[in-house]
Amino acid sequence: MPSIKFEVAYCTNGGNASEAYRSAYDAKKMKPQTVFSTASRLLKDRKVTARVEEIQAKAKEIAETKLNITFEQKQRWLKSVIERSLQHEQARDSEGNPMGDFRFNASAVISAISELNKMDGDHAAGKVGMTATGNRQPLA
Repeated sequence: MPSIKFEVAYCTNGGNASEAYRSAYDAKKMKPQTVFSTASRLLKDRKVTARVEEIQAKAKEIAETKLNITFEQKQRWLKSVIERSLQHEQARDSEGNPMGDFRFNASAVISAISELNKMDGDHAAGKVGMTATGNRQPLA
């Protein structure tokens, strides 16, 4: 039976099912592939999925009501990360005071754009139909 520890760990670690499984269960003797497949099976369980969605909804509610962090605020922060990461000059605060050198950071730009895409739904997986044609040849 799945543990609530798995769902909480999954929600708090950014959605890494294998890490969530390791933190919720004794997986020291398990191979990484076994942990991955077991954690993946757990995520296919409707009860687990429902609890994950419930935890995520509660976290979003807390962030928006108690911390006043809205979807739009997160988008502004990510946009700021992108803009600052693209700078090749000294960064300045909102009053124009120098904050030290701020070098171009491609990794931060890519991560921020990726997060924005996820927030906008542009990262959603899509089904792709693939067919094979021709004769199968044995590998040499």
